Amino acid sequence: MGKVIYFAYGSNMDVNQLKRRVGEGIEILGPAVLKNHTLKFNKISPRRGGCANVEPAEGEEVWGILYSLNEEQIEILDEYEGAPHHYRRVKVKVQTEKGEVIEALTYVACEGFKREGLRPSDDYLNRLLSAREILPREYVKKLESFRK
Repeated sequence: MGKVIYFAYGSNMDVNQLKRRVGEGIEILGPAVLKNHTLKFNKISPRRGGCANVEPAEGEEVWGILYSLNEEQIEILDEYEGAPHHYRRVKVKVQTEKGEVIEALTYVACEGFKREGLRPSDDYLNRLLSAREILPREYVKKLESFRK
């Protein structure tokens, strides 16, 4: 079964959540940055608050965690992400801390499931912040600024 590099920028940065969803056997490859994109919480959620999404934005950066998953785990993740209706899979080029550019799969919110003005719940934001030890300090501050 082939391996897929997955870039998590939302609640799946919480490795325990990702393991609960797709099972053991995931490999954490480390932090990476998606350049010329911005993080928004404009994905409509059945829970309270908005969920993470990335959108193009010149000069902005979104940090996340790279994982190596197998194809079966990606299919399971599709179900959690509501792909292809709520989120859709896209390929992006991210840069590792070492400067290596890697093509990775990520999820982007579909048009019919976005609304401006949403904010993340504290519980949801805490899942992103669970990666605070490996994300750049300035990016962690940015995430904390989204608290209600």
